[in-house]
Amino acid sequence: MADFEAHVESRLNPTDDASKLQYLIEYCKGGARKLIEFCSVLDFSAGYQKAKQLLFENYGRPHVIARTYVNKLSKGQRLKSGDSAGLVVLAHDLEESRVALNHLKYVQI
Repeated sequence: MADFEAHVESRLNPTDDASKLQYLIEYCKGGARKLIEFCSVLDFSAGYQKAKQLLFENYGRPHVIARTYVNKLSKGQRLKSGDSAGLVVLAHDLEESRVALNHLKYVQI
C-alpha cells in the first residue's frame, strides 16, 4: 500500500476516488484482487475506502505479514542433498524474512 500511495494515489487528483479504485483493483493480483473487486459497484469514495480497509485487514496487519514469512520458511519445500540452487533460494528467503521481521519489530519470531 505504501508503494501504491506513493506512486499512484499521490499523482492523482485527491478527489478522484474512481481512478484510485480502478488502479488499486488493476494492480492487485490473486486473492487480493478477488477480495476488492466488488468495491467497484459501490460509490467510488466508499468503494475505495472499503477496498483499502479490506486489504489492510487481510494483508496489512504486521502479525499477518510476520506469520506469512515464518510459514514460508518453516512449511516450505525441504532441501535435498546437493540442491545448491535451492540453498541459494533459501538464503535469499532467510535474508528477506530477517529484514522484514526486523522492520515489523517481530524479531522474536
